Amino acid sequence: MKQCDTQTGCALPDSPNNISNESNSDISSQVNRESLNQVDIVFVTDPICSHCWAIEPAWRRLQLTFEFKTRYIHGGLLPGWQGFSDAANGISKPIDVIPHWQHVTKVSGQPIDPGMWADDPIDNSYILCRAAIAVRCIKPESESLFLRKMREAVLLKAQNATRPEILKSLAEQAGISAELFSEALQSIKVETIFLQERQEMLNLGARGFPSFIFLGKTVDKLVGMQSFEHLANRLLSHKKNKLVSRNLSDKQKLQSFDCWTLTEAAEVLQVNKTAAKPRLIDCGFVKSDFAGEDVWILSE
Repeated sequence: MKQCDTQTGCALPDSPNNISNESNSDISSQVNRESLNQVDIVFVTDPICSHCWAIEPAWRRLQLTFEFKTRYIHGGLLPGWQGFSDAANGISKPIDVIPHWQHVTKVSGQPIDPGMWADDPIDNSYILCRAAIAVRCIKPESESLFLRKMREAVLLKAQNATRPEILKSLAEQAGISAELFSEALQSIKVETIFLQERQEMLNLGARGFPSFIFLGKTVDKLVGMQSFEHLANRLLSHKKNKLVSRNLSDKQKLQSFDCWTLTEAAEVLQVNKTAAKPRLIDCGFVKSDFAGEDVWILSE
């Protein structure tokens, strides 16, 4: 099996179900300029993307260091296994994902449990992308939290998050009623937005997950696993207005989220993992074990 490419991330796979510029030009012929004018970074992602999980430490550090506006495009990495081919990573069936995810853990330090691909594999990630859009339609400020909860379920807890009961539970954790969420998820509106954003992703030149599109006087892009320094430098050079530092204390940083891996905490606090542990404890976090690693959950 070919190992993951940290520079290109998870590539948009070859599949008869994938869209093309030509066949879907009627869906969205132009990038949504109005929405782009309101953001600094477009984050092209998918809830099951291992590289998107691997970049969480650097991404969290960026979010907690600077003030900037993000817009997510949930691009759809897995349309289904029939006819699926991710040649770059040697993946054509669920079991092939396991060594790929294990390699991502080794490279990034982020814990991942790939057992779901053997026990109860996800058949299609499009429903998870639509779920994130449904949350955005109901409660926009919870979109990022819900995306994180899906990642934790899939990559840390080895859960098939496409199961209706799991998705509804994750929506409730993001502060949304299961009934409202289910209605939005099944709506034509959410499906239409998903198709539009798939096309918009291509119009922006994104072919890999994660892709970061930096918007300013010019449009620039970073793809794959990136360091905080690379992300910060690109943001600094493209932000429309002056980049403002948030100047948060360590406690404020840690309590901005309710779940941390040690790799994330160490990166954000700029300490080693051993030094990060007592700081997490002092901020009210308790240790749990997921994917064979310490994961810290904020005590209720």
